[in-house]
Parts: sequence; C-alpha cells; structure tokens
Amino acid sequence: MINFKRIIYIFLPLFTGLLLISASIIMSNNEGLKKIEKKLNDGEVLYLSSIIDPIKVDDLFNKKPFPNVTAAVVRSFDNDTNNVSDLVNYANFVSESRNLGYWSVIPYSYNGETFSNTRITDPTYTFRDQTGYDWKKIYGFRNYYHLLFRNKAARTILADQTIDFLCLLCKSYPSDFKTSLNKELSVLLTYTNTLKANSPLTNTDKLGDYWKGFILRRVRLDNIPVTEVQATIIKAQAKIDSLDLKNQPDAMYEITVNNQISILYSIDKFKLVSKSSPIELQFGYDASIQTIFYNKDKTGDFYMLNGFQNNKPFKWLFNKNLERIN
Repeated sequence: MINFKRIIYIFLPLFTGLLLISASIIMSNNEGLKKIEKKLNDGEVLYLSSIIDPIKVDDLFNKKPFPNVTAAVVRSFDNDTNNVSDLVNYANFVSESRNLGYWSVIPYSYNGETFSNTRITDPTYTFRDQTGYDWKKIYGFRNYYHLLFRNKAARTILADQTIDFLCLLCKSYPSDFKTSLNKELSVLLTYTNTLKANSPLTNTDKLGDYWKGFILRRVRLDNIPVTEVQATIIKAQAKIDSLDLKNQPDAMYEITVNNQISILYSIDKFKLVSKSSPIELQFGYDASIQTIFYNKDKTGDFYMLNGFQNNKPFKWLFNKNLERIN
C-alpha cells in the first residue's frame, strides 16, 4: 500500500530539478511564514540555532496535498516485485537523505558528505524489511524505474504532476522559493543545450548539480529526447511564472524579540526591523547572525548581534531603533 504520509515528497526529486541559488529579490514586506516571539531579560542570550535548523527535514511538506499517482498508465507497470509505492518510497528517501526543502533545494549531501554532487542515490537503503533488506524489491527496482521513464505516457504523467506539485510548493513557501526555482530551471534549460543523445555519461560529479546528472541519465540511459526535456522545463517555467504570489510572505522565519526588533530569515538573506522606528537593515548570504545578547540600562534597550560576515566574526550593537552604536 502507498505510504500516504510520505507520498508528498515524490515529485520534488523525480523530474524537475531544484537548486539553492542566491535569490536576487529584496524583502519587500515584514512578514515571515513562521512567526516566533521571544522574551529576553537583561543579560540573556538568544541562540538562533535553537530556532532555525536548515538541515532539518521540512515539515511543511506534510501540510500540502499530494499528487495522484494512481493513474492507470503508471500502475500498469506494477509487477510481482515492484509497484508505484516503491517509486514513492525511493523518492522520499532521496528527498530526506539529500536534505531537500525550502532551505536546501539542491541535493547537497550523500552518505554524510555535504557538497553538491550528481550521484544517483542507491535504492538499497530504501527497501528494508524485518530481516534487514527486501532484496527482491531492490533487485527489481532499477528495471522498474527505467521502464517507467522509458514510456512516454508514464513520464508525461509524472512530469505534469511534478509541475503541479512544484506550484503547490511555491504557494506554500515564501515568495523567494519561486525565484530560486525559476533560476534553477533556467540553468537546467541552458544545460540541455549542451546535451546530445550520445553525450558521455562518465564523470557526472563534475557537473556540480544533481539535477543535471538526473537529466543526463534520463537522456543517455532512458533515451528521452533532449527536446522533450526542454519542452517540460519550458512548460514548468510558464506555469510557475503565472503564479500570483503577491500575498506570500517573503521570509520563512519572523523572530520578534521583546516586541522591539524582528529578524526575518529567507533562503539567502535576512532583514532587521525595528518596531519603534522606520529603520530596516538588509543583509545577504555573506552575513549570518549566531546570537543576540540583550542588555538594558537607564539609557535604553540594546541588542548585541554576534555572527560572521565574509567569514569574519562581528559584534554589532544596536539600540531598539536599530541605530548602530558600535
């Protein structure tokens, strides 16, 4: 039986590539998707790592409708060893083991490694049973997987549902996710212009992008025409571009401290906002805040921000109006 709790992961890694790329948009509002309020007393420190964990599997997936994978064409490939639920479980395993989500839409880890690569994920670890591993499913899965992708009707259904699922992600995540997604689709479209049916399959790690490797394997191993891949990417771009996200928050976290200052975190930037002044300070991915130290005296309220910018430590002291003291 299909595991419906986890099925919603399936179409993120299966066809259309995602990548964590620096978004060029500027935060235009002061709203985060996850709102957190913290109270600090004089001399207390807030450790932001206790709130923000980019490595954690994103629980937002569990709040989205999942695509329908019961299409007759797809189910027609079920056999006595493998079925569509195995495809779901494998996709879930790829998503979780490679840390896919809002913060990291590029699969950047593999067996504990933390860098981008294009290696295919070993399906062995997906299929476990009471004795250890379900070798019957493991041995049959690769053939089942390729049969699906070698059938145009099946892969068209998977691709269309992938696009619909990506649109759901865009509607559920902050607005910069759409920007990152569009940038990666453009990267992948440009990459396909370099592909030919006889493109070499070796040394795919040098591509530096898991999804480029995925596309290359589909072209070389499953004989999918490059033009079909390009048409799917263009279709995805058009549908994603048509989404109206003007009411979406532009940060994942909105952390308010003492009801005086707020920090808004998105994929690759953050913004400081004062509740008592119009001052707003925006920072890119070159800076990160580790802790906030609150200090109060007779002259007012002060916040020491400790972190790194361009790999160099900093200590910035602001008052509650976000006026820089030192």
